[in-house]
Amino acid sequence: MLAMGRHFASFAISFALGSGFWLTHMRSARSLRQFDWPAAVANLFHLFTVTFLPFAAALLGQHIRSAVAFMSYTIVIILVSFSAAISWLVASRDSGRLIGGTTQRRRFSVAIRTGAIGIAFAIGLPFSLLGSTNIGRFSWLLVFPILTCRRLIAGRTDTTATE
Repeated sequence: MLAMGRHFASFAISFALGSGFWLTHMRSARSLRQFDWPAAVANLFHLFTVTFLPFAAALLGQHIRSAVAFMSYTIVIILVSFSAAISWLVASRDSGRLIGGTTQRRRFSVAIRTGAIGIAFAIGLPFSLLGSTNIGRFSWLLVFPILTCRRLIAGRTDTTATE
């Protein structure tokens, strides 16, 4: 079991991320008043990106020190995060597809919150591409200042179940 520690760790991290994206998706889907083709396509694209998480986690677990494995994982995280944000933006468009509607400010706030991990990894990707993989590996820490900036810019928004 100890020999598989890094595999288990990469799986556990990916499972936690996938779970977070699933919970976010469920909050949005529960509040949909109208589900249409654009929302279906956005959801399918998001699901498609999520299916890459186990493969990227396995690659990273097998080659934990590999820059290529880490960059592959990074790209998958970026795609999953951004597809989740796109899915939210499609579902909340025109303020009429959600029960109770929403505001542009809230749409922006939730999209940034949903995409925060992807934004953080996207900021770290150029460092990895330029050979500073260790800097890229800690880019997830940028999630906290990104969320703080989101809160300062968007202000406090309603935190009902539709987020």
